[in-house]
Amino acid sequence: MIAAVMVRFLRAVLTVWMVVTAVFVIIRLTGDPIRSLLPENTPEQIVAQYRHRWGLDKPIVDQYWTYLSRLAHGDFGVSYFDAQGALHSVLDKVPATLDIALPAFLIAAAGGSALGVLAAVKRGSPVDRIVTTGAVAFASFPPFLVGVILVLVFGVKLKWLPTAGSSSMKSLILPIVTLVLASGSAIARITRASMGSALDLPCITHAQALRVSPRRQIFAHALPNAMLPLLTVLGFQLAYLIAGSTVVEVLLAWPGVGRLFVQAANQHDFAVVQCVVLLVTISVVSVNALTDLAYKAADPRLRGTRR
Repeated sequence: MIAAVMVRFLRAVLTVWMVVTAVFVIIRLTGDPIRSLLPENTPEQIVAQYRHRWGLDKPIVDQYWTYLSRLAHGDFGVSYFDAQGALHSVLDKVPATLDIALPAFLIAAAGGSALGVLAAVKRGSPVDRIVTTGAVAFASFPPFLVGVILVLVFGVKLKWLPTAGSSSMKSLILPIVTLVLASGSAIARITRASMGSALDLPCITHAQALRVSPRRQIFAHALPNAMLPLLTVLGFQLAYLIAGSTVVEVLLAWPGVGRLFVQAANQHDFAVVQCVVLLVTISVVSVNALTDLAYKAADPRLRGTRR
């Protein structure tokens, strides 16, 4: 188990380094932040002074090593536009993102798993067809399209809910529902498929022969055998909600990390973009690592492997 943790940790560090390096290079190809910061008619001498102040006049290799050196000391850089620490700017937006991501994950995990189990138990019934069709339909729509439809119906047409901002508790409903429909549908599909396979296993036939109660057949025998695919999709959806709520935040003007990332990218605010990507990458890699360890806890056959 310790060897597996060490291997996973080394892979995680390598993944984070590769993403950080790629973003460092790519973001510098998108434009000049000094030109975004200063008026168009600013003299070149002033522009050169600002570039020197932020170290942008150095070769990109020197900028890269300076960035890694500062990062090793906990310095994530400073925003070019408000002179605040990039880490402070990002962490200030994290609670808003978690306000919609965590409730969405909990609702999607509970609801999607329950519907998937119900559909598997009722295979071939109208309930199964409704759950399966609904899951496929919602999974086929991108989240931004679902969000637009919800805004048009419940915000513009019916005027039941606010269409943007975070002014009240009602503002939480549209972003959470948008994320739940996207994630819950995927969870329901995988749960339905894995539970359907688990219910066909010989252990279930043996339990039926022993006249074990249907509830015990489902929760004590079938569900444990369906856990690995379910853990996979739960880990993936948690990582998706952490990293992938950007579209929903921008669409609904939610003041979270995703919206901050888009604003910083449009302004070529290198430090903020790099900080967001780094923290999100660490979060996603951590979720994936915990999912792998959960595999080993759920299936004893995997405990001796180093994957």
